[in-house]
Amino acid sequence: TMLFNPFIGIKNMERHILRISESMEYFGFDGCFDLKEELLNACRFITVQSRIRLIVDKYSGVSISATPFIDNIPTPVTLGFADYPVNSNRIGLYHKFADRSFYTKLKSTKPECYDVILFNERNEITETTTANIAFKIGDQWMTPPTKSGILRGIEREILLESGVIVEAVIDKSQLTSLTPTAIFNSLRGLKPAKITC
Repeated sequence: TMLFNPFIGIKNMERHILRISESMEYFGFDGCFDLKEELLNACRFITVQSRIRLIVDKYSGVSISATPFIDNIPTPVTLGFADYPVNSNRIGLYHKFADRSFYTKLKSTKPECYDVILFNERNEITETTTANIAFKIGDQWMTPPTKSGILRGIEREILLESGVIVEAVIDKSQLTSLTPTAIFNSLRGLKPAKITC
């Protein structure tokens, strides 16, 4: 999922293409797709800010959809803990799939919240169903490492590279409703959050 702005194009397009290409290689895709060309062609006549969804199927090829996008969610967004852990060995945690039912089910455990905080079988925080997450512990903003069971989000990579956040294993027991929290993804950027549910 990417953000398109008619004045600047697709946000972080090269990074998105690289991540998709790595997943394609991991799953043994044989097709030769020019994802950059496909994206540029799909966005050529879009005149409003849009959410771009790119799906690469091993058998049917590339499909791209665009829907107008306005980011107007109130902040801080409210978060609660999921009712049960995720398995950090689940390969679907490390790659982005079109089928989101696994995450929809997790999110449904706290319908009163904007999203849920996921944790693994070791009680290590991982992410939310739609974004990476960070917490200010002491004087440092920390985000869970890949090995805990997360998708390596584009916005997360940028924040790590700039030194705004660092990787650290974060135990669920370390967090309270007073812990400064933020979520971030490439579509919505960084949003302040609060553990309330």
